[in-house]
Formats: sequence, C-alpha cells, structure tokens
Amino acid sequence: MSKQDKEEVRKEIIQVARGLFSRYGFRKTTMEDIAHATHKGKSSLYYYFPNKEEVFQAVILHEAAILRKVMREHTEQIHDAAQKLKEHIRIRMKTMKTLVSYYNEAQHEHDSHYSFIENLRDTFDRDEVEAIRKILDEGIRQGQFQPLDTSLAAKALVTALKGLEYPLVWQGEHDDLETRLEKMTKILFFGLLKR
Repeated sequence: MSKQDKEEVRKEIIQVARGLFSRYGFRKTTMEDIAHATHKGKSSLYYYFPNKEEVFQAVILHEAAILRKVMREHTEQIHDAAQKLKEHIRIRMKTMKTLVSYYNEAQHEHDSHYSFIENLRDTFDRDEVEAIRKILDEGIRQGQFQPLDTSLAAKALVTALKGLEYPLVWQGEHDDLETRLEKMTKILFFGLLKR
C-alpha cells in the first residue's frame, strides 16, 4: 500500500470516527464500532491507529484544522478591519457549532486525562489572539479603532469569546444564531456606555 493510499484510509477512519464520537462520545465509542462503521477488521484499524485515544487525537486535530482554515478563508478577503473582526467572530461561533467533538472535549477537559486537548486549545487560543491582534492593528492604521494595547485587547476578546461559546452556540438552539451574534458584536464594539 502506498503512502498516499494509507493516508486516504486514515482520513476515512478519522471522518467515520468523528461522526461516532460526536454521536456517542469518546467513552462509549469503541474500536469495534469504528472498525464496523469503516467496514474494516479491528486488526486492520490497529495498523493505522494503535488505540482509540490516537484515533480521537486525530479527530480533534482534524476539527481544529477545519476551524482555523474556515476562519482564515472568510477573513483574508475582507479589507475593512471592523468588518473583518465581525466576520472572524461570526465564523468562529458558527464553525464551533459544527465541531462537536472538539468543542465537547475542550469543554470537559477537566473530566479527562488527555492533556493534548488542553495543549491544543492553548495553541488555538494563542493563534487566535495573534489573528485578532493583527486585525486590531489594521483597524488602528485605518482609523477605525482607537489606539490601544492590541495584544491586551486581543487577549480580552479571545477570553470573552471563549466564555460566550456555550451560551451563544449551545444554549437557545432554537434562536437565530446570526441575531445573537449580531447583538453580541454590537456590545463588543460599542460597549455599554451611552454616547
């Protein structure tokens, strides 16, 4: 089997496992479940992944990569910094809603001994702080944002976004996410003070 063929099989296993983990959770999903769903023998599965934890790590890394890619693709085309920041927030929250395995395990990392999830989240947070800092710097150059410590402001925004993930993305699922995001970005942009 060529390296490319092996990589294709790994991708298929990751996609199938992603659906199983999303539906049943990590603890209830077994290697037998993954093997059955991929139409492979359990021993064949072990050729690609030595254990369920490694399959799960691959799923988490895959989902984190999707989130980064989608956010980058949607914002790099926008030149207006204020619009870019709004789009970053909108896409981040909408994409997070689809990344069930990553989000659930990141939220429940205290229940798990998988330090890789915490490390992955830390890496994602650092990347996001840097992306937002660049947008803020751009907005200051464009005269849209007031001069401020963009590193500190970016950290504050990422902290706020992390805190809003659960209430915005998971609570009130019947409400319109776009409307909730629009209201939230108005508060983030204009604050609470009367002008």
